[in-house]
Amino acid sequence: MAPDLLPVSQLELPGPPTIEPGRYLIASPQLVVVVNEPGARPARTRRRLLRKPGPEQAGELGSEPGNRVTRLTAVRPEPLADGRSGAERWLERMRTDHDAAAAELAGGVRAMNRVLHAHREATLDPTLTDVAADRALIRRLGFASGDQAADGRWEQAIELPEAPDSSRREALRWRERVAALLGGRVSSQPAAGAVIHAREDFDAGRLGDAALQLELAIRALDPARGGARGGPGQPGAGPAELQALAPRIAAIAAEALDSGLPAEREPEIEAGLKLVERELRRERAGR
Repeated sequence: MAPDLLPVSQLELPGPPTIEPGRYLIASPQLVVVVNEPGARPARTRRRLLRKPGPEQAGELGSEPGNRVTRLTAVRPEPLADGRSGAERWLERMRTDHDAAAAELAGGVRAMNRVLHAHREATLDPTLTDVAADRALIRRLGFASGDQAADGRWEQAIELPEAPDSSRREALRWRERVAALLGGRVSSQPAAGAVIHAREDFDAGRLGDAALQLELAIRALDPARGGARGGPGQPGAGPAELQALAPRIAAIAAEALDSGLPAEREPEIEAGLKLVERELRRERAGR
């Protein structure tokens, strides 16, 4: 009997794994994330070899930092319908339907980041940062048997292209901003850090954390709520939309602290996040 074929999403990232290689089960929704280093020996063998390293052994282990790669594989345990023919049709749809492929990969990346966030929270290690598809060396979608998926392998897979580069004008704008920050011509915005964390948390599905960071960003942008805007060279009060949004986001943040957030809050947080990001860009453009 042919084995069931499971959909997998995969990133390959530069450098060795930042958490212990292995298989991590996420309960809800049910997913498995496999962390490994392609070409690396099992941990017990690796430890034995590292006691007395030799040139051949070092090459086998991929010990040169520039050659080491981390592979993260997210596995959905629901088999694809209709066996191999159905799996091949699914993969062909991923190849031709860019929106479907992006959604599938995004779901896998969210699962990978749940594993990383669990380690970050358990160890209180701020250096364990989330991963992103656009920072990966390789992005794959494919299907695999259970045994293949458990080792971070696949039966068939496609590589997804990189996201399109930013426009020349946009790239020039952020480079000018970098130069201005480093040259001391402008000050760092307190809201920017909170917005960055809010976006990272939201994209990873951590709605409560995103709501708390978003409230901080709104407070920093709106002087009526304790923010620092309105200083020399800065615009005054925020737009009416931002002021109207503040009490609702504050209520959602309080709910997150009190009892956690249901999925129904996601559209409100997303809308608020987009508004705050737009306001930051508007300020920087001087409009």
